[in-house]
Amino acid sequence: METMLILIALSFGKAFSFDECYVPPVHRQECGWFGITAETCLARGCCFDSSIWGTKWCFRKADRPCHILPNYRRECGWLGISRQTCEARGCCYDSSILIAKWCFHKRN
Repeated sequence: METMLILIALSFGKAFSFDECYVPPVHRQECGWFGITAETCLARGCCFDSSIWGTKWCFRKADRPCHILPNYRRECGWLGISRQTCEARGCCYDSSILIAKWCFHKRN
């Protein structure tokens, strides 16, 4: 069981690092300047993707306040809370992982 939890956490870690840099080209907000290198861009805490010509290559990470690893979720509701009630409280709701908190506080 412990091994399975570690594998789940590791797979989420990889998915989340990708997710924060998955920003459609039309929504990318500049985070550098023309000609910035990938190393300089990443050192500034930004995302770099030079695969699409005519778009921003160095851009801000996506703002996804509800993407939190299951073991870092802070309870914001109670057992059996509905999605509607949870979100009305200003919290995040994710029931896809049975052993994690479903209603939890957003990332600061």
